[in-house]
Amino acid sequence: NERGLIAFTSHLVITIVDPWTLQRIQVLELPNCAICELHWCPSRRFLDEGESSLLASADISGEIVISDIITAQAHARLRIAGAQVHSIWWFAWKDTIRDFILALHSKGQLVLWNADTNNKV
Repeated sequence: NERGLIAFTSHLVITIVDPWTLQRIQVLELPNCAICELHWCPSRRFLDEGESSLLASADISGEIVISDIITAQAHARLRIAGAQVHSIWWFAWKDTIRDFILALHSKGQLVLWNADTNNKV
């Protein structure tokens, strides 16, 4: 991410490390199945002091979890019943950079999710 942190995954666990100090920052165990994709939320141009870093993950069951890496809590859980997730992207549009996830699901569904309301747009 823009703050220099690295996120990597092994099965159900996401580990956040600081490569400069070689310190483990956080370990997240929020997904329910093996993780297949990770994406940092892009930061705003001017970071607010209280702004948290968000990380989106998709697992093989088709669930997308938006995690706050500071509190280790799920900010949002997004899912279409019976559909896998092929790819996810943060959808940046003006000041909504932290609000929307664009997801390509199986069955040819391209969905724009609102991560604040957990609804399809």
